Amino acid sequence: MEQDHGLVYTGQLRAVATHFKVSLDTPWKQLPAKARRAVLYGAGDAELKFRYKSKTGRFDYQGVYEGVIPNLERRFRDSESTRCASGSPPTCARAPAAPAPARGSSPRRWR
Repeated sequence: MEQDHGLVYTGQLRAVATHFKVSLDTPWKQLPAKARRAVLYGAGDAELKFRYKSKTGRFDYQGVYEGVIPNLERRFRDSESTRCASGSPPTCARAPAAPAPARGSSPRRWR
């Protein structure tokens, strides 16, 4: 079953907003510091109620919210590019990147 990541992230943010009793329509700067920190770094061990809705139905569960930054760090660590950078599998060979343009050179010469 293919997941719509937009629905997943919206469901996660909705759960965080409900937990901290804030609206998703509240501007970032007006959110309490605790809610902003939770969105970015997770809600700790708090069990949140997640609800995902799609055209095919609804899925409910309880769990912890990881946070945007830990999620991105984990996904980067687990990515193919990280495994290749560490020299793990030899199948990571890729075409070398084009050299960076010389400082002060014309953008036309970058191609």
